[in-house]
Amino acid sequence: LTGAILVFASWWLLPRYLTRVVYVSIFLMVVAGVAMILSSPKPPIDVWYMLQAAAHGLSHDRNIYTVKWTSGVPGEFTNGFAYLPGAAVLLWPFHVVFGDVRFGLLAALAVTALLMARFGRPGLGRVAGCLILVYPRGLFGIEQSWVDPLLLLTICVMVVAMMRGRRGWAVVAFALCLLCKQQAWILVPLAALWKEFGWKRTLVSAGGALVLMVPWAVTAPHAFFAP
Repeated sequence: LTGAILVFASWWLLPRYLTRVVYVSIFLMVVAGVAMILSSPKPPIDVWYMLQAAAHGLSHDRNIYTVKWTSGVPGEFTNGFAYLPGAAVLLWPFHVVFGDVRFGLLAALAVTALLMARFGRPGLGRVAGCLILVYPRGLFGIEQSWVDPLLLLTICVMVVAMMRGRRGWAVVAFALCLLCKQQAWILVPLAALWKEFGWKRTLVSAGGALVLMVPWAVTAPHAFFAP
């Protein structure tokens, strides 16, 4: 709340200092995110255990859809991986380096905020970028290991890439978005209707995501479609 107030006050009263205030706020929220992860090493939610188990499975050359895990949380039992494979693959390096996939989610939010502050509309883009991290219960979402920051980051990279004429990177970014979570596929019609991106690039992204899913589906079809 303090960070949001500082950003808005700077936007309205001291606009020439807005950029500094935004970057300082982003830095402070990243520090707060690290402190939150360290203070909550085992959040009582199945999503964190699922992502941790999937990353551990990747480190041992196992199919993430056949890895079984249990959270120990009352009322929750051993389950399989419920997301699309991209989420586990993108978070895997952070599990290897830091031992916790949530550092990857925090990094995704931080990079998204920096991209919006750097490439968004002057003033407004910086404020919006900062608010990605300081909105209410933002740290709670990271603690719970919700993978939506990955979708937000890939969409942001897609837009920035299109703005800067890197259309190939935009296609790759949208394909990664579709590879992370089932709900991301509701964005396909919007991408197709976006004049600059167009339906052809949308089809390439969707096709690429489907192709990358094939090995997982073929290896363990029952586990892939019914975790």
